[in-house]
Amino acid sequence: MKILYPLSEITPSYGGIGAYVYKTINGLINNYKDFEAVIITSNQQQDDTFLKYFDGVDRVKVISLFEHKYNRIFIRDLHFQLRLAQKIRKLIKEEEIDIVHHQTGHYDLFFSLNFLDDLPIIMTSHGDLFTLLEKWKKVQIYNFDERVNYYAAKLLYQEEKILYKKSDKIISVADHVKNQIVNHYKIESDKIITIHNFVDPEKFYFHTGEFSKPYKIGFIGRPYYIKGFNDLIKTLNQNINNDIFEWHLVTDINLVKKFVKNNENIYYYNSIPQSKLSEFYNAIDFMFIPSYSEACPTVVLESILKGKVCIVRNLIGIQEIMKDCRGYFFDDISQLIFNDIFKNYTKSNINLFEILKENREKIKKRYGSINIINDIYALYRNYI
Repeated sequence: MKILYPLSEITPSYGGIGAYVYKTINGLINNYKDFEAVIITSNQQQDDTFLKYFDGVDRVKVISLFEHKYNRIFIRDLHFQLRLAQKIRKLIKEEEIDIVHHQTGHYDLFFSLNFLDDLPIIMTSHGDLFTLLEKWKKVQIYNFDERVNYYAAKLLYQEEKILYKKSDKIISVADHVKNQIVNHYKIESDKIITIHNFVDPEKFYFHTGEFSKPYKIGFIGRPYYIKGFNDLIKTLNQNINNDIFEWHLVTDINLVKKFVKNNENIYYYNSIPQSKLSEFYNAIDFMFIPSYSEACPTVVLESILKGKVCIVRNLIGIQEIMKDCRGYFFDDISQLIFNDIFKNYTKSNINLFEILKENREKIKKRYGSINIINDIYALYRNYI
């Protein structure tokens, strides 16, 4: 079987969606001899990254269809979409593609398929567009990136609706997203199967810190409102003279330094390759996730596997992932008192370690990579 992956975005400096696609394809290649992958990319960064990932690997081909620098505005251009669609149509025929499986983003290459009539089976792993749209109704748009995302989302709503009706099967990455697809797009419920993102339990092995002062808090996320970046800045400024804890941030360093009054007790990581993420988790005790929207939050999964306490906003997506795992949920950032959290979680290290080990076992059982890769393969076989 030959699967086409239209790769619409990659964010290697934050671990990123590109790394998830890599792990999926790599797992399928290693486990199933009849599996082949064709990856199409839309910019030079993607092309270089995936050529490096799969250099010399049989049964994987990386093809760059467009070499201009990725541009959030330009991808909405109709002429650009038509050109991509023509290239994809030709590629599908030449490569004898069985299934088009879109696992990433909501952008260019995937939506070019809207301009094609003759298509193989389409599958798409949906992210959290619906929850973004709901939040944006109540959110003030702060900067250029947010304005672009807001208007792109409104356009993508209509484009997704068209393409999902064409799709033979939709793969949702979370149960609550499946419900939103059914309600918003009026798609038949039995057309949607939930296959979650996965994490690698062997790579992200259990590693708790000493839980001694200063307590170390991690943050991984893009500098967008929807990821809670503004609340991160507010929290850093409110706790500026607190020597009980220190911050370890993987985000836009320049923006943090621009808005935070003092950089004491803040450690910056501007770029962390996927191979080094596990080491970053080793350095922290708590993971702070103030996002306003999450479908299947990989950072939460990885943090729990590493034996870290997650301090998370009380969202449906995060509730679904954590279920009965122990962590700290908050609704209002202004009521979040880190000192009290630390006292509660560190007063008994023995009890805390047992809680964190139980958390890991639950996540390992639900979201282990092998089980989910096997489910994806079974889905391919069923529809071929």
